[in-house]
Amino acid sequence: MTLPVTVALAVLLGLTACGTPEVAAPTNTPTAEAPSPTPTPTTEPPAAFTPACDTIVTAATLAEFTADGVSITPQAEFVAKMKGEGQDTYVQFDDNGGAICQTGNGTAAFEIYGYAKFPADQADALIDRLYGNDYKVDGFGDAEGQWFELPDDADGVDRVYLVLTTGTVVVGGSRDRVEEILEIAE
Repeated sequence: MTLPVTVALAVLLGLTACGTPEVAAPTNTPTAEAPSPTPTPTTEPPAAFTPACDTIVTAATLAEFTADGVSITPQAEFVAKMKGEGQDTYVQFDDNGGAICQTGNGTAAFEIYGYAKFPADQADALIDRLYGNDYKVDGFGDAEGQWFELPDDADGVDRVYLVLTTGTVVVGGSRDRVEEILEIAE
């Protein structure tokens, strides 16, 4: 009977070993957290500046025009008129993707203002024309370039030009207008 007891004991031990497995107690092993993704910027880069008669001056200037009964001649109309009169300088603003604007009240022109990036040879030619048309070099302003001003006793609605060393050309009826345009555009 020893053999059957031994076999029974072995079977019993075997069944105990095959029974419910013991569950290991949970351990507090730290786990590495996945790195958080790099946040994507929610703001888009600023749009490229597109010169136009209503984007190269401030909203306050546009409001002043309206309050004073001043309108801006559409650029295409003004450029067509300048082509007809042979005013190449103004046409070059348009040809170079810039803005050239004329203000008036329907009976008289008040101011021409504009902004464009000229190729170096055209900027140099403009400087020569300004010298040839009695514009005087003026030392005011901090911008790197040449300021030109039409003498007070001369007739004309474009009184001040700034030709920057980068080829940027700004024109306005006053130094303040040129500086306003430059601040917005550059």
